[in-house]
Amino acid sequence: MTAVATSSSTGASSCLLPHPPQHQWIGDRLRRFLEDAAPEELMVVTGTGLLLDSRPGVIPDVMVVERKPIRDGAQVVDPEWAHLVVEIVSRSTTAVDRIVKPVKYAEAGIPHFWRVEMKPFRGQGADELPVIFTYALDENDGYQLIHRVATGTTVDLTEPFAFRVDPEALSRI
Repeated sequence: MTAVATSSSTGASSCLLPHPPQHQWIGDRLRRFLEDAAPEELMVVTGTGLLLDSRPGVIPDVMVVERKPIRDGAQVVDPEWAHLVVEIVSRSTTAVDRIVKPVKYAEAGIPHFWRVEMKPFRGQGADELPVIFTYALDENDGYQLIHRVATGTTVDLTEPFAFRVDPEALSRI
């Protein structure tokens, strides 16, 4: 089943395909792992709208956001509450996840962006999949690559909070 949608953040029409089970599995596992590590004032959400360009049209795969506004009944996430957004690249969303969304997230001032590659990609080299790219907002309001973490390696992060990134654990079914 497909649906045609117009993105309110990009104005582009696209054909939306359901994400493959592996995409959902990785997102669900990442949500659980982040939830276990997040401090009390933050929460991890999926399938939730993010307000960009004054419109609630973007739905990141995973977000780490401030808990209080959600507890108080917010219906959409304001970028000021978002500490991390994660996109899991799918065949149907490759260009948007790699190019369009990171620019929009950076323009909105979201301090951290992660991209998860689960299918072969240009520049992969000998890296085993999935590969997680972690970025932080730099002084020029763009994202700077901080870590490239391939399956078989782990990295201990300190931002947006202490968390061990282990791509193999995300994809283990």
